[in-house]
Amino acid sequence: MLNGEISSDSNEDRYHFLINNCMDILGELNVNGTILYVNPYINNELGYNPVEIIGTNFIDLTHPDDAKMVIKVLNKWAKPNAIIPEIRIKSKNNDFSCFELKIKRFEEKNAQIRIIFSLKSIRRFKDIEEKIKQSKEGYKYLFNNSLNMIVLMNLSGNIIEVNKALLKFTGEKKSNIIGKNFKNFDKNYAGNFPLVIEKFKELLLKGTLKNFELQFYDKKNCLKWAHIQAFLIEIKSKTFIQLIIQDITERKLTEQKLIDSEEKYRGIIEAVPDLFFLIGKDGSYLEYKGNPNFLYTTPEVFLGKNLLNILPKKEANLFLDAIQETLESKNPRILEYSLSIKGKKIYFEARIFYFTADQAVLFIRDITNRKIIEEKLKESEEKYRNLIETSSMGLLEIDIKKGGIVYINPRLLGLIGYTLEEMRDENLVYNVIYPIKIDDIRKSPEDKNIEFRIINKEGKIIWLSGRTLHHYNTKGELTHLRLWLQDITERKELEEIKSNLLTRTSHEFKTPLISIKGFSDLLLAENRDKLDEKAVTFLEKVKEGADKLNLLINQFIESSELDKFLVKLNLTHENISNIIRDCILEMEGLIKLRNHEVNLLIHNELLNYIDKEKIHTVIANLLINAIKYTPRGGNITIQSKIKRQSILISIKDNGIGLQKEEISQIFQPFGKIERYGKGWDIISEGIGLGLHLSKEIIDLHGGKIWVKSEGQNKGSIFFLLLPIRKNEEI
Repeated sequence: MLNGEISSDSNEDRYHFLINNCMDILGELNVNGTILYVNPYINNELGYNPVEIIGTNFIDLTHPDDAKMVIKVLNKWAKPNAIIPEIRIKSKNNDFSCFELKIKRFEEKNAQIRIIFSLKSIRRFKDIEEKIKQSKEGYKYLFNNSLNMIVLMNLSGNIIEVNKALLKFTGEKKSNIIGKNFKNFDKNYAGNFPLVIEKFKELLLKGTLKNFELQFYDKKNCLKWAHIQAFLIEIKSKTFIQLIIQDITERKLTEQKLIDSEEKYRGIIEAVPDLFFLIGKDGSYLEYKGNPNFLYTTPEVFLGKNLLNILPKKEANLFLDAIQETLESKNPRILEYSLSIKGKKIYFEARIFYFTADQAVLFIRDITNRKIIEEKLKESEEKYRNLIETSSMGLLEIDIKKGGIVYINPRLLGLIGYTLEEMRDENLVYNVIYPIKIDDIRKSPEDKNIEFRIINKEGKIIWLSGRTLHHYNTKGELTHLRLWLQDITERKELEEIKSNLLTRTSHEFKTPLISIKGFSDLLLAENRDKLDEKAVTFLEKVKEGADKLNLLINQFIESSELDKFLVKLNLTHENISNIIRDCILEMEGLIKLRNHEVNLLIHNELLNYIDKEKIHTVIANLLINAIKYTPRGGNITIQSKIKRQSILISIKDNGIGLQKEEISQIFQPFGKIERYGKGWDIISEGIGLGLHLSKEIIDLHGGKIWVKSEGQNKGSIFFLLLPIRKNEEI
């Protein structure tokens, strides 16, 4: 062999070395799709030995939904080169993995067709896509649930997105805002439209803008104040304008009152949570109120001294200039600055107001948390993680496939007292969380509000309230469940005090009531013939009043027990239709007295495992409300539907209806809407515990109760949804 020549054997060896050590699956097919050769890397990706896969048809390894694409590229009339960006291939464990498929067809000298294929795994890219999606979902949650109002606009001023806080503040519907230009709302700017245009142009020109305050009218024509921050952000290589708006209406009203009256100013100052300073024209500290933890130094050091002797030179001169300008113009000024206090950088916002010709009032607020949140909103997934680590809300994340807790943020860990590793022990979790179970939360198919208590490591009971959020992958499979939670222990303790007081008082009432009722019954039983008609009537009225009072006291006690989770359900297999019919029969006299017509559109059988006595109480409460709050000659319709794995019961009337603000009140304890003396032909009695008890009972059954009404005199529909339980769930 001559120097420089390469033998065919050497070529063949190199060819086999490259194929066998390639990091992709490479192979050869015949025109029918049968695998003639495949390299060893198929074992790494799919678990097959190359020998056992040779002779298998490639179509048989392809997901049924992707098979048509493969058949199409293998067709003899297809192009010689083809790429399928994403295809699912079955592994030896019968799982499917995603690959990019490349096909190259060529004809040899003997007219034989050869088909070479390669499979490149794209699983890593899918994982990255999923992480990006979860990051976006996290940002979206923070955007929508921020306490500050947030607006996103393009550079033309067209509004692209707003969050819930802004809709609540303005009273507008989202459809009335999205897609419109901010200039369309010129009538809302309370004469400040030229200022808004000026600020918009300045932001586009300079790329940055100082914070400013603005007055405008909301949908109800109420004048409000807002503190506005505006800056440019980059999203997918495009520039947008983001506004962060804070409602300062109450603060501005307070500031105005302070300026108008020194007497009012003195009274209000004691209640203001901000730092307050009275500063002389020369910069001397005259008076101070507020939290000493936010002071740069102690009052003993700065009172009577000059700003220049206390603050750093830069900040002191900044304040002196602003104070001088305020005293000359009588216009308020806003400053933002930072100071190092106890080794920590703290951000402040100072509002400077004219007080007298020689004095200015300073309100200073710690805005460190707000600054942190603003930075988080502009950062990527890594900074989003930092935000939830410092969030005031607790976060718990459950991996649905693995079936365990994978993440708890520091806020929640601080409340629980256990480490994340300890909380991964399911036995511990069941002992910590009560009265709901993680398994019940995990099985729930929809996002919902939850409330439960935990017992922390120190044995202290902590109450948590929040919402569950379900997260799905690109295949539509539920992967994670997140619980956003906040500490409501203080509120629950107050409710406990109230509940104990009600329970104790109720029991004290029962003792004399038993005597009144007992002696009334005794007098009627033994002396009815000896008493005249008037005396009998009076005694019957006493007995009737005692019965009503006894019913109210029992409601008090049951409400207290429900609030304390002392009530346990006695679940039996019952026909809810029979319970509905029994309630109607029991109230037949009252229905006839009110001349109502009751339409019954229910199934013959509505079988479920329920606490019969308590569900009877709920249906009776809803029915009697419909009877009492519908004027004479009304129509009441009771209807049932079976939806998926739930029973839906509705009770509709054409009575006096409910206003929007009343709907959120009626299920609260003592949430009765006062109707007495308004000229309606209704029965207005009771103290507002019936619907509260009904809601607590339905919650114990894992169901829902709600009401719809189009307004006053337009009737109401109460809905009752009960999940259908199986025998093995009891």
